[in-house]
Amino acid sequence: MKKYFVLTSILALAACGGGSGGNGGVSGMTDYERATASNAKITGMVSRIQNGDSYNNLSRSATTHRAASSGNSITETVYLDDVLFESADKEYSSEANEDFMMRFHVDTNGKIDGLATIDDGEEELFPRVGDENKFFQRDEEGEVTASVTLLGREKGLKYSDFGFITVNGVEYGETENITTQFIMPIAGGYEAKNITDTMNADDLANDIVFNGIAVANVGEPDTSVEGSRLTLRDNNATLTFDKDSGNEVLTANFAGYTDSTTNVQYDDWYNVVATKYADGDAEIAFDTPTGRIIPDGFEATNSGKVENNQRANQLSVGFNYYGDSANNPNEATGIIHYQCEGYQPLLMGFGGKAQ
Repeated sequence: MKKYFVLTSILALAACGGGSGGNGGVSGMTDYERATASNAKITGMVSRIQNGDSYNNLSRSATTHRAASSGNSITETVYLDDVLFESADKEYSSEANEDFMMRFHVDTNGKIDGLATIDDGEEELFPRVGDENKFFQRDEEGEVTASVTLLGREKGLKYSDFGFITVNGVEYGETENITTQFIMPIAGGYEAKNITDTMNADDLANDIVFNGIAVANVGEPDTSVEGSRLTLRDNNATLTFDKDSGNEVLTANFAGYTDSTTNVQYDDWYNVVATKYADGDAEIAFDTPTGRIIPDGFEATNSGKVENNQRANQLSVGFNYYGDSANNPNEATGIIHYQCEGYQPLLMGFGGKAQ
């Protein structure tokens, strides 16, 4: 996150000793104690964290069962605070970089009480404000407020979630304060249900199409200047896994959209097709439907087929699949980053359910 805005230089945020795997920051608790702290099942992740929702007290763990070779049932316990949400943050430079990630911090009662961000291997904690979707930190030099909008519930996801994190910062000045804002698409899921590495196209009976939501930010994600960034959303995006070729193709139609519940306006932009080829390459292409006008300064150019996730090409297309078995992917998430010299960067997230 430091790459994009001055918030972490403004504040000396407390390092989060917990929430980074292991016992999730709950000192001295055994796995059994963690599991029995909640009676939850895997019926969803964290999409209902929004303020005012009855799901503010979220579970810290969920238990599933799988058959052992002996025929006995083995209990697997997965924990919300072990889930890493990756982002579309990619640094194309000669220096080593760990992409920005986040995870929730959960107390012994199963309630989210903080948000940990991880950037370049450094972990920082934003304590939660009551039952709100608000995480806040302040010191004598400034303050930071973070919120997370997750959309998996809208598509019925239970093993994964996706959306975006918004961080607003204020640096106290002698004459005036300096404000900054950071918006980043994110996606993550329970690793116990992540079947990406074990999926084999030959084991699938047909192509798999995931219907979902795509969200995106076009422009520097840390800018707070009005008109210098677009926020996009497509409620009917699709990801297709082609069993014959092994290619993965995400299509999103970023026509203008207003959320009827929140009245949030999502901007009008291109139709986008992002492809991850089975041979390791990737490609992204942009189409302008008749009559659609692209805002000045937000034009995009096709990448052509390039080596995926390489600094020189500045294109990263990645998908994760979740399900009960490797030949039955039920859910998918995606993270895309594209930046071509002379054009605004595109940062994009996706989540969907198999049709």
